[in-house]
Amino acid sequence: MAEAPARNNLLAVPGLEKPASVLVDRWGVPHIYAGTLYDAFFVQGFMAARDRLWQIDLWRKRGLGEMARDFGPAYADGDRMARAVLFRGDMYREWLAYGSDAKRVAEAFVAGVNAYVALTEQKP
Repeated sequence: MAEAPARNNLLAVPGLEKPASVLVDRWGVPHIYAGTLYDAFFVQGFMAARDRLWQIDLWRKRGLGEMARDFGPAYADGDRMARAVLFRGDMYREWLAYGSDAKRVAEAFVAGVNAYVALTEQKP
């Protein structure tokens, strides 16, 4: 089996504190190298969006009970259930129940996803 040719794609992505790099191995697995922990999660979000934006959006729709709008009335019962169990509590207290920097990690990941979306809007 021949190896895929190496690609050097340099992107200037706003939102990183320090430079980061991603090496994609011959199996297509990205390996992230970042100057800070939060930059690593930012890049992870960026790469997840690059590879799975459709899936992230599908999970968002399922979690919010918005599947029937795109996939038809067969999903209405599932949407009702998702809306019935949707978390409506105090998010401040919820974040406190996790690790001390869980919110910052999640925000970095989401910022990476959003950076990828912004890039696709700039360069479709």
